Amino acid sequence: EYGSAGGGPAARGPAPAAKGEWKKQAFALFRKGIPTIDVIRATGAAKSTVHDYLAEWIKAEKPADISVWVPDEIYQEVSAAAQEVGGDKLKPIYMALGEQVSYDDIRLVLAHLAATRG
Repeated sequence: EYGSAGGGPAARGPAPAAKGEWKKQAFALFRKGIPTIDVIRATGAAKSTVHDYLAEWIKAEKPADISVWVPDEIYQEVSAAAQEVGGDKLKPIYMALGEQVSYDDIRLVLAHLAATRG
């Protein structure tokens, strides 16, 4: 079963206020270095939403390290591929990495590279 027990308007998704609360809660958890799976559980937000928030948080907060969310080996591979094929589009990096690294990881690394270079 998916959605609220009553099946009313809440079943169509969270109200905008709930999404704002998710974001605040997610940002607070990211500051503590909490893994995304735990942020998903804590907020009830979708995986894609949490990854969007994390990319936004990385750009805003410019953490020195994102290894909690992207293993160092993957970070280095994505960084090298971004230098080779350009870092403005995800698909060329995904293809350069043999379709073995998730788009989420690529997005997070690119967000971090952009945040720490600028």
